[in-house]
Amino acid sequence: MSYDLAVWDGEQPLDDEAAGLAFDELFERYLESEEAAVPLSPRIDAYVNALIERYPEDGRDSPWASPPVIDEASGPIVTYSCPTSAPKRSPSTPLRWRASTG
Repeated sequence: MSYDLAVWDGEQPLDDEAAGLAFDELFERYLESEEAAVPLSPRIDAYVNALIERYPEDGRDSPWASPPVIDEASGPIVTYSCPTSAPKRSPSTPLRWRASTG
């Protein structure tokens, strides 16, 4: 079992419904599109690189269910999975980091 998480660069949605709509639009436009890859926004690029620096993708303590994380990023959005069984790793840790960086 794993947690599937998404982080995007943009305004905070007003409520859960707005967040779901924003996610659906971004996912379809940037992650499901067959068009050429879109360069990462500077904030998403920095976020992904900070995550994999703090939580390396290799090794038995890796918190990632499907590395490399960068492969799940495009434009202003990244999605990733963290297994619930990852030792000493919590999917909420990256979210707390994100909240602390604005």
